[in-house]
Amino acid sequence: MLANNEQLNLDLFEDAHRWPRKPYCSVDKTASSIRTLQHALKRPYIQANPPHLRVWSIFDVDQPAAALAWEKGNLPPPTWAAVDRQSTKGHLVWGLSVPVLVDSPDMRQEPMRYLCAVEEAFRAKLEADSGYAGLMTKNPAHPLWRVLRGPRLAYELGELAEWVDLPKHLPKRKPEEIGLGRNVTVFEWLRQYAYRNVRHYK
Repeated sequence: MLANNEQLNLDLFEDAHRWPRKPYCSVDKTASSIRTLQHALKRPYIQANPPHLRVWSIFDVDQPAAALAWEKGNLPPPTWAAVDRQSTKGHLVWGLSVPVLVDSPDMRQEPMRYLCAVEEAFRAKLEADSGYAGLMTKNPAHPLWRVLRGPRLAYELGELAEWVDLPKHLPKRKPEEIGLGRNVTVFEWLRQYAYRNVRHYK
């Protein structure tokens, strides 16, 4: 169950390793500035996940009463929900107790595919925006948003998987095609297309 907390949720930032050292931040949804975490906390929007890691699993629920979408979808309470005070649309966030490496030559494909499958299943249950890339989120420490807190800071990925039905065999497609957002998928498709066709344009 989520609890209303009108005070700044600065305790979410006590473990600095769970946040970028110099995150993107802005007054709107664009990643317009890079600041220290201390200064970024003053902006309404912030980059939550450090480079190459998924520490927070974030979903953009573009419908009223977004903070209750987890109940409707029969999911565990999120770590926090930050919603617009007027439209009540917002972001739901689940912390991961063990971060997943998502972009590195050293990353293992299996955890990445597992993460993508779980996030895709959560996205479907929440009826969340499939095109949301997850880079910028509503800053839970900013007073512009109404922030509701869940009972836990983080879940093991396996715990979250127990709340959804996953395919018996994880998809063979590349990880970026099964849950990292439409922008990433388009970029990867275009990159591979360019590699195959660059000689025709020389």
